[in-house]
Amino acid sequence: MKKSLFILIFVFNLIFVNFSFAQVTNVQKIWYMTNDERSKKSFLKNYKKIDILAPQVYELQLNGSVKGNMDQNILSTALENKVKVMPLLANTNGKIFNQKTILDLLTKTENWEKVSKYLREEAYNKNYYGWQLDLENIPVTQMDNLNSFVKYLKSEFGKDNLKLSIAVVAKTSDKNSDYEKWYWQNWAGVFDYKTLGENTDFVSIMAYDEQNSGGPVATLPWSKKVMDYSLQNIPSEKISFGIPTYGAAYRGKETKRFTMASYPFTYSILTNFNKRDGGNMTTGAGVSKIFGNISWVSYNKFGKNYTIWYEDKNSFQTKLKQIQDNNINSISMWVLGDEDPKVWTLFK
Repeated sequence: MKKSLFILIFVFNLIFVNFSFAQVTNVQKIWYMTNDERSKKSFLKNYKKIDILAPQVYELQLNGSVKGNMDQNILSTALENKVKVMPLLANTNGKIFNQKTILDLLTKTENWEKVSKYLREEAYNKNYYGWQLDLENIPVTQMDNLNSFVKYLKSEFGKDNLKLSIAVVAKTSDKNSDYEKWYWQNWAGVFDYKTLGENTDFVSIMAYDEQNSGGPVATLPWSKKVMDYSLQNIPSEKISFGIPTYGAAYRGKETKRFTMASYPFTYSILTNFNKRDGGNMTTGAGVSKIFGNISWVSYNKFGKNYTIWYEDKNSFQTKLKQIQDNNINSISMWVLGDEDPKVWTLFK
């Protein structure tokens, strides 16, 4: 009897493990890509495990104009292998999100028409799946204009059967007192999750760059708060939850308060870390289970102490489990080229 019970339990556990693994592989995987060669190289190596490629290659300009273009080799590889391409439209000027540019768009409806015309024609010419809006550094006073622009664009895209998504800054509540003043007024406050969810095909929650985390770019408890708030306002089937693949280096004394020293600190840099100066700079290393199996390494350079918090396969898998436990089946990863190569073993 005991032997039969043992076999039954073993078989049940085997089935459960296999089922869990299948669940991990069945999520919709959206990967962001930049024009960085490291980012492109990662795509060309791993495209079979990507569902939607979201390259950050188009920039919004003044007067409703847009500049940018896709790398033809990347585009051809994606289309030939049935990877959907959904480029970002960002109000970036280099790596800086330009507030003047986004205000010029949102406050002038004639610019809405110009942007829509460009995006629709470019999508037709390049066979894009759709577009994702990556509009940031927007004053909270522009919420109504942002909502109206997104609603207009969704209607226009419907004429061509194009998909529309939007990346939103992470929020945990609608109380401005829960955020630093500058963060609420120019970053998080403008995003009306409920309305944006109603007027897009899906919303990518940028669940990274946690404010005052004390180290990691996204701790697990904070991610859960962002997730809970998101689910209160957007149906789970319309959420693509963000997972970071990068880390950050902080400098400070033995306190909980840190000053940013280097950002971002990517996994590829970390792998070469101990090769510098013969590896003599390292002073400690570990993993924080409370933060979500996030690894850290400390070192001393020129008399200053630094701590690097970085995302690897273990922290990625921990965040992924939390996402799936909440019945969210789409993930958005920033960014190709920074990831721990072992992350790809999680997917078929």
